[in-house]
Amino acid sequence: MGGQGLLDRWYDACMNWSPTVGRTHVFSFSQSYRKLIPAQFYIKFDDTMFDPTNITGKKIGFLDGYSSDEKCLVRQSDKIIGAYVQPDNVLHVNGPGELIDKIVRGEVAAGFSGEENMKQAITEKKVKKSGGDILCKLGGNAVMARKDSPFLGKQ
Repeated sequence: MGGQGLLDRWYDACMNWSPTVGRTHVFSFSQSYRKLIPAQFYIKFDDTMFDPTNITGKKIGFLDGYSSDEKCLVRQSDKIIGAYVQPDNVLHVNGPGELIDKIVRGEVAAGFSGEENMKQAITEKKVKKSGGDILCKLGGNAVMARKDSPFLGKQ
């Protein structure tokens, strides 16, 4: 969602936030100034068994606070069997390095993230993409303001 400073009116807008299903109910967004980065499943580089179309019973890792979360996966239930990941199979981590470690050690079957968090691990052949692009955001990074704020000229 948005931070305390924006919600408590300490400031008018935040830079570098992406419009998501949840955020657009509360916030307005400028035109995106960065391209939309899709999410994907990332698996251990030598994994040949993971099926991104059926994740039933699989433990999936997510970056805490990112839009590539379990709610985004649920919205893919027409394409992914088991898209509603049971709570005991959801693992939230604090950052990309921790997610990559969990994937490499086999503590999760896959991580779900945008490519910007995985580029180095892909280059180092620690992880690889599995399946196609999944859009969790409605647009690329933009300026985000409260809907009642005149900052973006939308009232």
